[in-house]
Amino acid sequence: MKECPKCKATVQSESSECPVCGVVFEKWRQKPPPPPKPGRPSPQQRQTATSPRPRGPAVSAAVLAIFVLVFLALSLPVVIPVMILVSALWVFQDADRIRREKGLANGPEHESPLAWAAAVLFLWIVAFPYYLVKRDVALQRAPGDPPDTRKPGRLILAFLATLVALAVLWALFVMVIT
Repeated sequence: MKECPKCKATVQSESSECPVCGVVFEKWRQKPPPPPKPGRPSPQQRQTATSPRPRGPAVSAAVLAIFVLVFLALSLPVVIPVMILVSALWVFQDADRIRREKGLANGPEHESPLAWAAAVLFLWIVAFPYYLVKRDVALQRAPGDPPDTRKPGRLILAFLATLVALAVLWALFVMVIT
């Protein structure tokens, strides 16, 4: 005995069609299931709608990442200038301290603390790492060592080279967008 797939009536196993509803079993197997009626979800849709959504570390991490990105996008225009200003103030204070401790007329690399601070303020991406390197050199020098005989002004040359590089990059950028 077998069951009719349409009306669920019990039918003999050797029959090829249902005596109750008249469905041909061979055609029924080849026929796709009927589309769901509008407004009613199919059994598969009902199953996925009732199954719980995965809420775990991956979802929480994605939400946190989106929150952090939005926060950074909104705060970077404020955070970066404040960071640059604080760096410039620290460089001024540090160069002045090194100048006083080492008995130098100027700060590291024969530049005044004010020149270092101005360079860091306007060219932070170049001047701040350059200052950190030259700071280590100045700190390793003993107080009684003779002053460096190299000519001052490397910071000014670095400043001018950076301005030229920025001008070239700006010109390339303008050519690309027009």
